[in-house]
Amino acid sequence: MAEFTRVASCEEVQPGTGISVQVKDRTIGVFNVEGEYYAIDDICPHMGASLASGPLNQDLIMCPWHGWVFSVKTGCFAVDDRSGVDSFPLKVENDEIFVEV
Repeated sequence: MAEFTRVASCEEVQPGTGISVQVKDRTIGVFNVEGEYYAIDDICPHMGASLASGPLNQDLIMCPWHGWVFSVKTGCFAVDDRSGVDSFPLKVENDEIFVEV
């Protein structure tokens, strides 16, 4: 059963950045886009790079290894919205970020 797990404080995820966190058996990327937080699978399906270590441009994260681009809002691959990585429900309470996995 899915449940919300605390993954970070809001201070840990500054605007225009992302961090990689471990939740259960999943590696999740948590991103801050102009004060809005999003969570997607952190592992690029191409070769396994951490998406959170790539550059974030507005709501698009680029894989640092080969340049694949994903929406942090939906997890969709930027050039084909029929594929991508999983996205996860996220909530913020008292400046703490929780992800549902």
